[in-house]
Amino acid sequence: MKTYKTIAYGLFAVIIALSLAGCPDPDPTHTHDYGTEWKSNETQHWHECSCGDKTDVADHTAGDWIVDQAAAATTDGSKHKECTVCGYETETETIPATGEGHVHDYSTEWKSNATQHWHECSCGEKTDVADHTAGDWIVDQAATATIDGSRHKECTDCGYETETETIPATGEGHTHDYSAEWSSNETQHWHECSCGDKTDAADHSGDPCDICGYTSGSQNPDICECNGIAEDCECEDCDCEVCEEEPPVNQPPMANAGTDKTVTLAGNLTITLSGTGADSDGNITAYAWECVSYTADKGAVSAAYSKAQVDALIANANTATATVAPRKAGTYVFKLTVTDNDGGSDTDAVTVVVEGYTAQKDVTVSFPAFVAGATLSFAPTYTPAIIGDGFVDGDVIYTVTDDKGNTWDSAIGYNVSVTLYTNPTTVTFTQFYKYKNGTVIASQNLMASTSSIGGGRFSSIRDINTNESIPAFPSLNLHLEKTITELPPVSAHAQAEPTHTLANDLTITLDGTDSTGNISAYAWECVSYTANQGAVSAEYTKAQVDALITNANTATATVAPRKAGTYVFRLTVTGDDGESDTDTVAVVVEPMTHTITVPAITTVANPLNFGAVSALTGWNSDFASTDVTYTLTLDNVDQPANTTSISAVGINNGAHTIIQTFYYKGNPVPNGSRSGTVGVMSNSFLALTQNFIELPLLLSKGELP
Repeated sequence: MKTYKTIAYGLFAVIIALSLAGCPDPDPTHTHDYGTEWKSNETQHWHECSCGDKTDVADHTAGDWIVDQAAAATTDGSKHKECTVCGYETETETIPATGEGHVHDYSTEWKSNATQHWHECSCGEKTDVADHTAGDWIVDQAATATIDGSRHKECTDCGYETETETIPATGEGHTHDYSAEWSSNETQHWHECSCGDKTDAADHSGDPCDICGYTSGSQNPDICECNGIAEDCECEDCDCEVCEEEPPVNQPPMANAGTDKTVTLAGNLTITLSGTGADSDGNITAYAWECVSYTADKGAVSAAYSKAQVDALIANANTATATVAPRKAGTYVFKLTVTDNDGGSDTDAVTVVVEGYTAQKDVTVSFPAFVAGATLSFAPTYTPAIIGDGFVDGDVIYTVTDDKGNTWDSAIGYNVSVTLYTNPTTVTFTQFYKYKNGTVIASQNLMASTSSIGGGRFSSIRDINTNESIPAFPSLNLHLEKTITELPPVSAHAQAEPTHTLANDLTITLDGTDSTGNISAYAWECVSYTANQGAVSAEYTKAQVDALITNANTATATVAPRKAGTYVFRLTVTGDDGESDTDTVAVVVEPMTHTITVPAITTVANPLNFGAVSALTGWNSDFASTDVTYTLTLDNVDQPANTTSISAVGINNGAHTIIQTFYYKGNPVPNGSRSGTVGVMSNSFLALTQNFIELPLLLSKGELP
């Protein structure tokens, strides 16, 4: 332990020595010489010595806006702010184009820079531009014997500080020498020493002041200014002949908000509010548009607009011509207020009716091919998807019923189990497509037959009119119509390649990049999964598919399924204001397939041997021979399980039919059966009168481990 401590102390000493050796001693003779020029970055300014040391470090203090280019009717202007201490440009901003009909409204507050002052319009235009007129010195701090004082001058018009000056310390023995001339500000007067000290300070007496003569320039004039005989005037002490007339009474302006109109709701709808104002004795100086009311009387909406919400939709509300882009059908009333140069005003209103529009879509519904088995699938595939283009989840309802009183819908799925029926039997099914109000869009009937083979299975489906066997449910054509009375502020658009083949490396991309609006959040989720493309051990739940989605909260997500079937994914987009929209996309994952060829049998043998499945060639890691079996029947009589050959011993003389049927994981292989005819004489097969043809087995796997 002592050895470890000794080593540690030694290393520490070496590090300290090296650190000290790398740090040069500061120059003991250096005296900081901070420049008078300000240095700055985005947030602060300072004075800096040549050695890099800083002093007077402080945050920027932004001044008023400085117009670089005034806005015109069709051209934007620009303005910026500068730090009032160092002049650093702290902020820039665009001044929007004023539009046609703009009337300058100059502020009463003075704007200024180092040399001039002016009154400024919101568009950046200036008037009353003039150079500063510096007044007398104003003492901020009187000098003392040992401490300098300070004073400044201000522009007499705008109050801008035009000049500052240091009042030198008076030194020991200074005697105040007060000027005989009065100094003053807005409230007081005094006599002032050259050092800044004041005496005889007192409040003004009158306006102008009786003592110092200060005048504010705001004295009320006489009722009339006249230059005639006093008795002709209403004022006292006048020497006048003609009295000035009283100013005329202002005539109020007249507002015109335009004519009422009716428009149709659309994603790009922009309503133009065209108003005018007239003034018989002056000019219009201001326009103001606002919403008076909104009534949701043209169809259902999620919530009626408030006045403030409609006002927020109005662009250029302070011009004669404004625009508004509503997202809901209804009746809108807008008010225009015009104001003249004497402060008079008038209002007028205009009514705009926004009608809803009819969205239409033609959708083809297809259903899976029939596969004999214990489950019959009615799962639909939509081309294009129902959801989108104004249609949302729940607008269209799909149900399946049978003649036994059973019903299937989206909540429980569309897979019908043969265990519901006593086999063999015939069941009539009806498929319904309805609007959510119950109106039927389309329907069709068909029959399905069951058998008791293998514990019960659906053996065929048939046309209800012809009673003929059909390979798949007929497709349906849906013509959809819906009145749209509200547009979502954001629009979701979900996309994906519609068809894929199950594979170990399968990855499906879910693309939402074509969604529009001010989107702040994306969310992908599974809506449904239907095992309608091949046998699986168990159907995925929604939660299980959701767990397979990667980057579900981005515009582009991926999913890697391990089961064939039809997947429906939903994209939800959320806007900056909390509004949302959804869209769905359907993806079909077809089963993995592989073909094994069973060779033909063209010669007779005793016994007739069909061979072991494992002897067939073409097996791989995805399809093992142990998953394939076959059965043999002789003249429609099932032979014992695992029979691979048939002997002629005990068979009656004559022609006999042998059928070989293949199964993959217990399910019949589609088109996986062949037959041959053999002649028997005296317990021996004599010849094949019908050969067993070469048989390609198309194996299909609907699930990966």
